[in-house]
Amino acid sequence: MRRTVPFLLLIFSTVLAAQSVHLTVPAVDASNHAVTIGTAYFTWGQFVDNNGATVQAGQLTRPIVNGTIDVTLTASDNAGYVYTVLLMNGSTANTFKWRVPAAGATTMAQLNQPATQSGSNGNATAIQGNAVLAGTPTAANQAYLWNPANSDFELTTLGSAALQPSSAFDAAGAATAAVASAAPKWVFAYSSVQQTVPSGFASFTLHFDVNDPNTNDSSIHSTTSNTDRFVAPADGYYAGACLVTSSTSSTNSTYINVSMVHASTTTSIGFAGDGSTQTNGFGFNVPFSYFLHAGDYVYCKVNSGSGFVTNSGRSNTQFYMYSLR
Repeated sequence: MRRTVPFLLLIFSTVLAAQSVHLTVPAVDASNHAVTIGTAYFTWGQFVDNNGATVQAGQLTRPIVNGTIDVTLTASDNAGYVYTVLLMNGSTANTFKWRVPAAGATTMAQLNQPATQSGSNGNATAIQGNAVLAGTPTAANQAYLWNPANSDFELTTLGSAALQPSSAFDAAGAATAAVASAAPKWVFAYSSVQQTVPSGFASFTLHFDVNDPNTNDSSIHSTTSNTDRFVAPADGYYAGACLVTSSTSSTNSTYINVSMVHASTTTSIGFAGDGSTQTNGFGFNVPFSYFLHAGDYVYCKVNSGSGFVTNSGRSNTQFYMYSLR
């Protein structure tokens, strides 16, 4: 009997492991129209899964390819609609709450939280126990969207004011004119000088000393101080990429990483690289998309086994970032 105890404990510990569910579902918007291409952003707070294990809060980004969302999430039958899902198709946003069943799903309808309203006038006061900024939908393209910055649902016009703070809405819950008409903010920066990346996998942070003149929000990136940082001017989803190139004839093991800093905590949000030897130069492009709070910043760092010298110029070593509204 003593020999069976470790085996039984192993079985018990396996049962308690988080249950992952692989979902492959057609992407549709709030009007049930197909979304053929775009990006799906997943966020969730800490919750307890079906087996009683604690799942830490997190974020995940997946592309919508050929009208399909392919993602693996932890089952939340018991926890409920813990996943906030933002679908971006160009500048059009649709937000949903998902409960992921252990049995899986073949459509978003099986995952989406049903609409919940209280009161005869259609005013919502709470959705799944979460606070709602009061307001009555007056148009077909208005809906209550989850705002992670304020941890509440806010009435907004889809595609024009999604995921804005409460100050972006008037007393009736509609988006202010300034917010509704605001264009996405973006910056494009590059390095006009070569930069020497050390050998021995020592971490090297890239700097960018020139902003493209077409940039419409230079507050995102300064060319005089902290030139490595790209700062979010407001809460919201942001996307971008870091490009690094080199003409060094032989470089061994190069890795590029885009990191985000929030409240002194650093999180990797993009990565590319190759452990083999790169000959006759190379180029690595690291895309990213993430929800940032105002004041959070991202930067690009490089590690190399042999070291190398970056190429300079607008099309060689560059970084761009833009807001998704």
